[in-house]
Amino acid sequence: MIAATKGQRTSLEMRANDDAQTANLAGIVIIATVLFNAVLAMINGNIVELNSNHVIASEMVLFGAALMLALRRYRSEMLPWFLLMFVAGLFAVLRWAGTGAFEAKYLRDVLLIPAFVILGMTVQPERLARPILIVALIAVAVMLLEAFFLPQYRDLFKVQEYYISTRDVDPASFWDTEVGLYPSAVREDRMLPFVDLHRLSSVFLEPVSLGNFCAILFAYLLAFGKRIPGRTYLVLAASVFALLVGCDGRLAIVGMILIFAISLIAPFLPKFSVFLYLPFSILAVCVLTWTAGFSPDGNEFPNRLAHTVALLEAYGPMEYLGLSERFADRAVDSGIAYWIATQSALGVAVTWIWVMFSARQNTVPQVRYLHAIALYLSITMLVSASFASIKTAALMWFILGALQNDVPSRLQK
Repeated sequence: MIAATKGQRTSLEMRANDDAQTANLAGIVIIATVLFNAVLAMINGNIVELNSNHVIASEMVLFGAALMLALRRYRSEMLPWFLLMFVAGLFAVLRWAGTGAFEAKYLRDVLLIPAFVILGMTVQPERLARPILIVALIAVAVMLLEAFFLPQYRDLFKVQEYYISTRDVDPASFWDTEVGLYPSAVREDRMLPFVDLHRLSSVFLEPVSLGNFCAILFAYLLAFGKRIPGRTYLVLAASVFALLVGCDGRLAIVGMILIFAISLIAPFLPKFSVFLYLPFSILAVCVLTWTAGFSPDGNEFPNRLAHTVALLEAYGPMEYLGLSERFADRAVDSGIAYWIATQSALGVAVTWIWVMFSARQNTVPQVRYLHAIALYLSITMLVSASFASIKTAALMWFILGALQNDVPSRLQK
């Protein structure tokens, strides 16, 4: 009996050590997904010029690391997410056959979801705080560098040169060479006009992704609440506030207000309600645009909404089947239009239902977070395709994956 007890204790200790090691490795991968673009920008601006292939290769390494860790800790609960990978790959092949061109980025946009959900499933929810705190503190530190030492920030990252080199952007059409930052860094007619700085980007290199990062961290804080250690919670909350003021993201600010409201009522809503966010958002923006007469010309929020509606009205059968590139350039400013054009209307519906159905809703943190990201995705996709950026999407799906390990006994906590 004593020998058996010692053997069991040794087995538990080995399992605990293995869990900790896996969590640490997964944390490193997720930190890398947030920071790798900034690292590539530094390399491009100060060591050697890069191109889009280097970005693709970096993302492939991150995907490979996520999958290897997940397979190392595979369990049956991961199967629906692996099946989603298969379905996404099958559609990519069918689209290739239909258009004659294989677009790896379109497949990558969908694979982001299951790849980082299953990576998160290798980590217990209580271990999330450490990697999230690390990336938040790094983001704040680099934002302060950008705010108070702008020439040094520009020399370090050379944002303009990085995007021209790796995104095939025409500098004469899209860039102000005197500023040297991402175009949307100009602060005019923003939500926080009292801030006498340009819109800050930190390690994300452009303000929109920094705003998305704030919304995701906010959803995490609301979902976990008191389960996050007190000092960590305060530091994260202060970081979110500072980063939000820095990026001055209109969508982020409005989205976080809505996320806060939905987090209060989410535990009392029926489970099926999480499916309704996207279709209701699309219907609502169409009705609002038609009744208010919004124009798609301009860059204000109503114009962006009208742009989405105009695209959906202009789409024909081939666009809704995901087999046309006719509106590719215009669709990048509308997430839902972009997703339909690259995945088909059926593919969008299947992916949305698959994700919402596969994600558990057995505990309050699970429910709050799932509703929060469903709302975040629904409103973001109306005005931007930034929801598919690995810099923020990987972290969002990683948190969802870790929450799949939450247990029902915590339902009332």
